[in-house]
Amino acid sequence: AYEIVSRLLSDDPGRYTLVTPKYGTGSDPSLPIERRGYIRYGHLWEQIELPRVVRSMGSDVVLYTPETSGPLAVGQQVMTVHDLFAVENPEWFSRAFSAWYRWLMPRLVKRVAYILANSEYTRQRLLERFSLPKDKVVLCPFAQSERFAPTSEEEVERFRVEQGLPKRYLLSI
Repeated sequence: AYEIVSRLLSDDPGRYTLVTPKYGTGSDPSLPIERRGYIRYGHLWEQIELPRVVRSMGSDVVLYTPETSGPLAVGQQVMTVHDLFAVENPEWFSRAFSAWYRWLMPRLVKRVAYILANSEYTRQRLLERFSLPKDKVVLCPFAQSERFAPTSEEEVERFRVEQGLPKRYLLSI
């Protein structure tokens, strides 16, 4: 979300407004964020306060939600869906969390204008599970930071020596 927002702002900073709950936690000080509403955070803010904020900005506003959620009251919306885990594997989550997503997702994906899927697998699952038109779900892989650009062999060797790493090693995450 940070990379997408940063690039949108660098393209045309006056065109976009970033909105978070007024009493929410965390943010990047380099991003011009407007804190709005009175509900602390979470889905209640998203479903009640965020539609009010969008309406207050005018009828030509398109909302982008970078998470697998969004307000049902906003049709002019583009949302990112990362996965359908809470819908397809509810046992992995709390009962309340999975119940919320199993209720919300079928309604929300039909309502929004477009869905960005971060993988072809997620795109296909959305199309199949919710019988959506193919042109509504667009493949949009994660935006990666420029920090993750390939480095030269010399830089890798210098780092290896500085860190005392052997010539061959295995990294397991």
